[in-house]
Amino acid sequence: VGFLSSDFRKHAVMNWGLFLVTQLDKKFFETYLYSSGETFDDVTAYLQSQTRNWRDISKLDDVWAAEIIRNDEVDILFDLAGHTAGNRLRVAAYRPATVQISGVGYINSTGLDCFDYFLSDEICAGDENYFMEKLIRLPHSHICYTPSIEIKIGDLPCLKKGFVTFGSFNQFRKMTDSILIAWKKILDAMPDSRLLLKNEIFGKESERDFVRNRLKSVDIDISRVELRGNTSDYLREYGDVDIALDTFPYTGGITTCEALYMGVPVVSLYGERH
Repeated sequence: VGFLSSDFRKHAVMNWGLFLVTQLDKKFFETYLYSSGETFDDVTAYLQSQTRNWRDISKLDDVWAAEIIRNDEVDILFDLAGHTAGNRLRVAAYRPATVQISGVGYINSTGLDCFDYFLSDEICAGDENYFMEKLIRLPHSHICYTPSIEIKIGDLPCLKKGFVTFGSFNQFRKMTDSILIAWKKILDAMPDSRLLLKNEIFGKESERDFVRNRLKSVDIDISRVELRGNTSDYLREYGDVDIALDTFPYTGGITTCEALYMGVPVVSLYGERH
């Protein structure tokens, strides 16, 4: 089995797919990792230590990369990227493996007939007509979350502060006016509550001003909102959140997994798509 990805590093794809890549039964599977990424860290080093078959294809053109996979006699090629940054879908288009699957790193069909299957589950898959590939519907979640670090969960912040803090660490570009209006209603229903938003966009004052103006446009009292930029130990900051608010219709992925891992319940809106 060969895994094709640009994200063999500290990345959401590895938070979801680490066990898939490293824990296949060695009595039945020989694992090959085809890396098209140019960022290397301790996760990369760990993955390299877990296989005898690490292949760096980042500098190779599509034809050459496909030929390497074909020469390795890979039976199943699993693309972990889909249409995300750094993908090598054109390598898969050369059909270097007998069976080709996509999934984990991208939630929609590749739209390519070179992929036979798409990994999903009974809950997330939705309508098969949305996919070029045949769906593999696991009977449970196809996302196997592995946390980046182990953290001890503390007491609810509301017990110390005397008020409830709602929070969202999702990408701000997911936050439509409809979402902000819904969150205003939640804040209005709990007059002492606060809202904590954390994302890279809040790292610059100009961006924070833009967000404050968005909040003001739907009459959210910005004195009740805290904006935080990115930090390396951001998981610990879930210790300041009582209840996480998910975005919709483009819901959170890794942010939901991380919030739940940190013991923070997540309020989401159930839909019909992944």
